[in-house]
Amino acid sequence: MNRTMNRDEALRSYAAGNRDFAGARLSNTDLSRVNLIEAILVGADLSWADLHCADLAKANLANAHLVKANLTEASLREAHLYGATLSVAQLTGADLTRAELGEAKLVSADLYGALLNRADLTNANLFHASLKNAELYGATLRDAALARADLAGANLCQADLSGANLTGANLRGANLSRANLSGARLTSRGYGDLSFDESTVWPTAPELLVGTTIDGVSFLEWLETLNTIGPDPSDAVLVAWDAMNAAKLSRTASV
Repeated sequence: MNRTMNRDEALRSYAAGNRDFAGARLSNTDLSRVNLIEAILVGADLSWADLHCADLAKANLANAHLVKANLTEASLREAHLYGATLSVAQLTGADLTRAELGEAKLVSADLYGALLNRADLTNANLFHASLKNAELYGATLRDAALARADLAGANLCQADLSGANLTGANLRGANLSRANLSGARLTSRGYGDLSFDESTVWPTAPELLVGTTIDGVSFLEWLETLNTIGPDPSDAVLVAWDAMNAAKLSRTASV
């Protein structure tokens, strides 16, 4: 298509049965609350567009440009966003359940409270993105770039974070029960109130936990003190974590 369109033109075309808007230029367009279910927007330019509360369920937005787009509370359930650029986009409360976001660029995007259950974010770039209180149950984040991302309070139960870069990420209050963090880099700036269980898979190399602290005491310092580094670092991490939290609770109780 590769033509510039306004809201009315796009809606008339969609109402007439057209679903192919590949390459359309819709930047800065007000598309709030529109119905574009299953629309084909491959490579479309939607940068700075207002799509808040829009219904884009099952839409194909592969390689689309959505820089600084407003997708607040938009429905993107099962949408295809492979390779899309969503840097600095507003996705607060958006529904991205089972969405395909592999290789997507979400640098500094705001996904506060977004629903990303079972979404595929393999190799996605989420540097400095806000995923605070986001739902990521069963999400795939293999090899994702999450450096300096804010995952405070996020639900990452059963999420696959293998190979992910979480350097400087905030995981305070996050739920990592049954999550897979094998090969992940975990030099976090916040781990308080982190939830995990015996099924959580931790990085296999203790050195990947350098910088992980509670009250200024690192995992490795606790591991060395407890002499628990052995053939299974996951066990060592759990022992160290329990010991660190027990010491913290003991100090709190004595105050």
